[in-house]
Amino acid sequence: MMPENTYAAIDIGETYAKLVIGTVYKEQFKLCGAFMTPSSGINNGEVNSRGEIQKTVLELLDKAQKVGFGITKLIVVLPSTNLDIHRRKAKSNVLSSSQIINEKDLDTLKRATADYQLGSNEMVVGIYPIMYYLDGATVGREDPIGMKMLNSIQLDAFVISLPQLLARPIVDAIQDMEIELLDVIPAPMALANAITTVAERQNGITVVDIGGKYNSASLYYRNLFCAYKQGTCGGSIINKQLQDNLKADKQQAELVKKKYGSALASEASDLGVYYNKETGDTVKEKNIVEVVEENIATIAAEIKSNVELLSKTAMQGTIVIAGGVSNTVDIKQKLSESLGRDVNVRRLDVIGATDASFYPGIGAIMYYIREHGKKIEVDLIND
Repeated sequence: MMPENTYAAIDIGETYAKLVIGTVYKEQFKLCGAFMTPSSGINNGEVNSRGEIQKTVLELLDKAQKVGFGITKLIVVLPSTNLDIHRRKAKSNVLSSSQIINEKDLDTLKRATADYQLGSNEMVVGIYPIMYYLDGATVGREDPIGMKMLNSIQLDAFVISLPQLLARPIVDAIQDMEIELLDVIPAPMALANAITTVAERQNGITVVDIGGKYNSASLYYRNLFCAYKQGTCGGSIINKQLQDNLKADKQQAELVKKKYGSALASEASDLGVYYNKETGDTVKEKNIVEVVEENIATIAAEIKSNVELLSKTAMQGTIVIAGGVSNTVDIKQKLSESLGRDVNVRRLDVIGATDASFYPGIGAIMYYIREHGKKIEVDLIND
């Protein structure tokens, strides 16, 4: 069984799946456990095996069970491949004869913002009000339950969708395991809730996530997730070139990148640091760093283009970066040069989360706790 006020979030990506267990103590997030396993069943933004997804989930739940966490309820972080944000409006009449707005009225209205305006190939994963109107008058963003109206209620909202072929099979696979789904949260929103503050999301902030397969940029303003752009490349392009150049396998390439990789080749030495048994050659540190720098430049150029597109939507504010590639030495300087402005690398080392790949799971738990009326914060480190 899970201790009281303790929650679990599962983040299923194309390469790895992660399980995070956390709780809230004195309004602070406390990390109780974090587990990872290779993922299978998802490829190029589509689920090709629900059975493989269930196998992955069971492996993670088994890891948690072995250290005393019996998990029967999950918050699910959904992959963001081909995520879309639509701005939609809908209008309806109050169903009650008393003309007092109730929860059922709002549920009907929110569904109407999406049901007839999105394609059958899309699955709605979130509806976030921008503004409510009663009889044409503005009443704000908060749900107007209990308010009285004469004729109609209107909602202006952001509707977040994912491809049916990605989101629906993940949800169905987990529900078929008789696990209770507490909530589903898109990965960008989950990450933002972990590494940004409520005040930052209110005033405007851009979150750049540089993962293994893709990079992405998300814009938050007035505490709304209002724009998103996904890139085409991530850290895997570095590993692939290192594998080719070093004649190394995946694991060796990853180890070399972590040990010697830097985003600035000018600071690397001519010392030989890697011996290739196949060719008998010794590879210099500088040669390794040049590979990293070249590919980081490719990723940075794409991020710059995407961030510039987002800046046309709303106040951009600070730019923060996270994701596995954010651990690369000098990445902050390289991205600052590319974007022409300061960026911050956000870390959660204070709570023991030294691996950025667990951040979306942490953020999903924080989001769920906040949505259920509790205050929760986390200590952030700015590099």
